[in-house]
Amino acid sequence: LGLCTMEDNMEFLRAVDVKNAVDHAVTVLNNFCSQLQRREAHLSEKESSLSTREVEGELSLRSKAKEIEESLRQKEHRINTMIEKHQSEFAKGSSAEENVVVLNVGGTKFTTTKHTLMTEPDSFFHGMVSS
Repeated sequence: LGLCTMEDNMEFLRAVDVKNAVDHAVTVLNNFCSQLQRREAHLSEKESSLSTREVEGELSLRSKAKEIEESLRQKEHRINTMIEKHQSEFAKGSSAEENVVVLNVGGTKFTTTKHTLMTEPDSFFHGMVSS
């Protein structure tokens, strides 16, 4: 049976040291991979949450836009109704001079119509023009 020389023993110890170093490196890399996987999962959750908030925000904006659009339609309808009313009043033969009201407010003159002043029944101007 052969005897181990000092060189053989040294070589064996170096091999053990290399194996231990490799095992340690593998352990460190496995831990690092686990950390990366946890971070990736966390980032995916955040991304999903952001996407949900973006969608909710967009839906909210669309809803507000529809509300504004409806409000504008209603205002347009009221304006068109007022225009038609004015046109029918003038068509009935009432002269423009009879309907014009000039208001002097602090030296500044404003011109409007009796109809415009009477659109709000409980206003000061309605009472002034109707009497």
